[in-house]
Amino acid sequence: MTETVLVIGGTGQLGTPVARQLRSDGYRVRLLVRKLPAAPDHDPALEYVEGDLDDTAALRRALAG
Repeated sequence: MTETVLVIGGTGQLGTPVARQLRSDGYRVRLLVRKLPAAPDHDPALEYVEGDLDDTAALRRALAG
């Protein structure tokens, strides 16, 4: 079973390369993002959860599994 890593702010300046590196290292990567990326920037190898740290429901979705 592949481990899942949650990256908060995974579409930001620091989070983007971190998420890509984790993915290339074989992890399943889930990103908590404030806004889903537009189609050209959406990486199908990553899982996106829209929300922020003040959104309890989004945090539960991001941490599920």
